[in-house]
Amino acid sequence: MDKELTFVEHLEELRLRIMVSLIFITLMSIIAFPFSSIFLTALKAPASGMIGKLVFFNPSDAFMIHVKIAFFAGLALSV
Repeated sequence: MDKELTFVEHLEELRLRIMVSLIFITLMSIIAFPFSSIFLTALKAPASGMIGKLVFFNPSDAFMIHVKIAFFAGLALSV
């Protein structure tokens, strides 16, 4: 028979599910990172006639673009 959970037990269950979700998002992002250049090429394809190549204003911009693409791909894969 199911028992009613207390408020604190509900919070513990929520904390556990958030932690599991974050672990899966991180894992999927790590898996997606090597493919981020392929995803970037696919994202640039519709605008290929308008833009020649991407311009980065800071040295870290190129890396951060790949990290962001890997994060969103990991988020999509974990859903």
